[in-house]
Parts: sequence; structure tokens; C-alpha cells
Amino acid sequence: MSKATLVRKPTRFSVSAAPCQCRFLEEASVEPASPIVFDEKMNEYHIERVAKGRRGHYVIYHCPFCGGAAPRSRRHTFFATITSAEEERLFTLTSGLKSFEDVVAKLGKPDSDLDPGVQTPAPTRRPPRCLATES
Repeated sequence: MSKATLVRKPTRFSVSAAPCQCRFLEEASVEPASPIVFDEKMNEYHIERVAKGRRGHYVIYHCPFCGGAAPRSRRHTFFATITSAEEERLFTLTSGLKSFEDVVAKLGKPDSDLDPGVQTPAPTRRPPRCLATES
């Protein structure tokens, strides 16, 4: 088994574990006219898009020039999978809460106040995704 096969690929979509060597993504992301941006929080490069007045992005997994892998994303650290028992506990804890004020009174202020997102239906073996929207 070669050393390359022992290296973990950055994402399940990756076809290579070898990182980008040409720095195209890094250089393109600092150009003001480029649709490529770097999201420092997620450690991801994106292609920004605007369609029907809504903003969004496509994650870039590989450099289009050298084929090297983009940096490993931190996205997975922002989501958790919960057990059925935890889901039931949370349902019981939050039943009867009708307003934001009710939630804050019972659970306290949120640790962070994130922009609202759009949740997409989950495919068979994947959890739902929340795509942030911008106003």
C-alpha cells in the first residue's frame, strides 16, 4: 500500500489527498473581481453566486488548475448528530414554548446569534444541511 493511500482525503468528495501546490485558489480569493472567496471560519474556498436576488455559494474541493485538494473544511465541527434519546429530551424540554421570549426565559440567551439559514431536505444517508442566507 502506497503512502498516498494511507493519507485521509479532505472530504468524501475528494479524489486526491495531495494538497494544491499552485496556490491558484489562494491567489484568486484575494482578487476583488474574482467569484472565488475564502471562508476563514469554515476553512473553505467557495464560488459565490447570486441567483434570483439570493446569494449562495458552491464549495470548491479541488484546484481547477493543478487538481490538488483544497484545505480540509472545519464545517463538520459546527454540527452534531443527536441520539433518539437526546431528541426526546429536547422535545420534552421545549414543548409548550411558543415565542422567542419563552425560549430565552426557559433556556437563557443564545451563545451566538447567527444569520437565519435555509434547511434543505436530507437525502437518504445524509443529515440536513443549513445554507446561510444573506440579506
